[in-house]
Amino acid sequence: ALFRARARRFPHEVVEMECHALGSQTFVPLGERRFVIVVAPAGEAPAPGALAAFVTDGLQGVTLAPGTWHHALLAVDAGDFVVVERTAARVDCDTCALAARVVVNRP
Repeated sequence: ALFRARARRFPHEVVEMECHALGSQTFVPLGERRFVIVVAPAGEAPAPGALAAFVTDGLQGVTLAPGTWHHALLAVDAGDFVVVERTAARVDCDTCALAARVVVNRP
């Protein structure tokens, strides 16, 4: 899929995470587009303290292993991203609300 992302404002509150148990998911910026990836280990819904956030250099893509909890795309720089993921009749997206908000500060 091609996603046209708007630049997010930071600090950004993370209140929900998602995971895809049946397949990986890859985010690739088209051009130099930084983005923040917020992740937590696969398994039960993550506790807020289990989250980690990373900012990309704008030239790299990221592949998330099946089951990895993550936040939706957080573009630092607006633009287009290719998102590669499994498609099938069965929807593969679980979400969970975090027990407490987590704030991602300016990248």
